[in-house]
Amino acid sequence: MRIYRRGDGVKLVYISSIAIYGDRLPPVHRIRVGDPLIPSVYDFYATTKLKAEREVIDSGLKYWVSLRQTYIAIPNALSLMDPILFHQPLNTHIELITSQDAGYGLVKCLDAPDDFWCKIYNMGGGKSCRFIFKDYIRDMMEIRGIGDYRKVMDRNWFCLRNFHCGWYEDSYILNSYLHHQRQTLEDHYKQVKENIPAYYKLVKIVPKRIIKKMMERMAKSEDGPLNWVYSNNQGRINAFFGSKEKWESIPDWDDEPPNRDEESYLLDHGYDEMKRDEDLTIEDLRQAAKFRGGECLSEKLVDMKTKLKWKCAFGHIFEGSPTLILKGGHWCPECTPPP
Repeated sequence: MRIYRRGDGVKLVYISSIAIYGDRLPPVHRIRVGDPLIPSVYDFYATTKLKAEREVIDSGLKYWVSLRQTYIAIPNALSLMDPILFHQPLNTHIELITSQDAGYGLVKCLDAPDDFWCKIYNMGGGKSCRFIFKDYIRDMMEIRGIGDYRKVMDRNWFCLRNFHCGWYEDSYILNSYLHHQRQTLEDHYKQVKENIPAYYKLVKIVPKRIIKKMMERMAKSEDGPLNWVYSNNQGRINAFFGSKEKWESIPDWDDEPPNRDEESYLLDHGYDEMKRDEDLTIEDLRQAAKFRGGECLSEKLVDMKTKLKWKCAFGHIFEGSPTLILKGGHWCPECTPPP
């Protein structure tokens, strides 16, 4: 409410997340703004981000922007040693952004031109910051002096699905405004090396079996995949592995490197995306709604900010602006997982 009282001079930068796109494993790992928003099961962080972004987009503020940030890589990578490490499938495609570039981008929003505002952007580090998670695990273990990751972790500790991340197909658009894509994956590795404590060099002389026991303890902790399996948590097992049988059939490590050129395709948004906003018609909105199994109930398209009435495939009627629905990928709030 304070924002509204201060008038049209207030500019709101909302930090959203790549998590709202949900599970985007190959062949749909290339992500664009406008893609459907389907948070992964049990990802309460993503559902709260999704609900908050909806409020921002249709808030009526004159100046707002939503930045869907990807994985923000920090120099102190040791602080990220958490069971969530194992939630990530090994073939996940990731485009990181360093904490320095993410912060720089936020500051540059202060100087952004008028046509920057009232839009949604994917914020990543660009092509030079892309990798596959299995390669990242290998590199980070080498940097930390642990060595071969296969000797300190088993393959079936890692989930098969139901997380998030991908390669941003359109992160260059935000960079054209903020020019924040300055650092690369190699810069991130260099920062990690420089921030490893001196005492950590002793890890090289620690037997691999001891390190593996420590890693296994993490995988067996309350939020670790092995805990779900051994406690027969069917909800978590089905969400992250598909079934107990699929977990049991996970093979041992192999030497085959991940395929960066794996077959992929972009998701259709259900309307002619080549049209400029000012050229869109009510028929385009009806077409987009039909593509999603619903309807656009309004008779007239006023502008991209004015809310229209929609109906989803299950008969729920709701309101949302063309920016929210077409440009943002949002849809029925009643069908959206609750936070």
